[in-house]
Amino acid sequence: MVGLEDIIGFCAVVVAAAVSPAQLLALLRADKHHSRTDPAHPAHTVSLVSSVLVCVCNTLWCVYGVLHGAVWSAVLGVLAITVQITVLVVCVTARVIQWWFLSCLGVLLGAVAYAGYLMPAGMLGFIAASMAVVNYLPAAVKQYRAVLSGTLSTRTAYSLSMGLIMLSANLLWIAYAVAIRDIWVGLPCVINAATSVVFIVTHSVVVRHSRKAVAV
Repeated sequence: MVGLEDIIGFCAVVVAAAVSPAQLLALLRADKHHSRTDPAHPAHTVSLVSSVLVCVCNTLWCVYGVLHGAVWSAVLGVLAITVQITVLVVCVTARVIQWWFLSCLGVLLGAVAYAGYLMPAGMLGFIAASMAVVNYLPAAVKQYRAVLSGTLSTRTAYSLSMGLIMLSANLLWIAYAVAIRDIWVGLPCVINAATSVVFIVTHSVVVRHSRKAVAV
């Protein structure tokens, strides 16, 4: 019989799984209007540090979910890794990174998965939760600095829709963590919800400034 925690977990996965696709969609749409070597290409706004952290974090969640019953965390991990690697492939085609970067990332994720398998549940959950707190933080800092310097345009890999989806997803994950009584699943979502607000606010600031510039 399907329980409340399964329903919440499913909803959390559906919403959270849309975070990286929102980023990917922004890149693909903008790719039609930029040459691949254009320094204004949105691929240049992708934080490679965040991309690596997202992949590593979700690899740990996959292992944790499979070994310790947080099934929806494992499902989300697979989806997030797949889409994030696709984002990196777009960065390769835009010549922001090289193909060897993806090869090294694959080796790293394999090592992380094996290390996670050897860890006790508490340690694995703590590390996965800690990384979940910081995985999008470098991207938020990069976008915030770009706003302060006036170099961020409305064509960015971290869009308003991505921020709104992240906020909704993290609120659902908090509810899921409460339902299954798992602190490691819910703890990072509290801070990640704040990170998503950074994307929402910075994008709104850029749009507002762009409208003022057009009006002038």
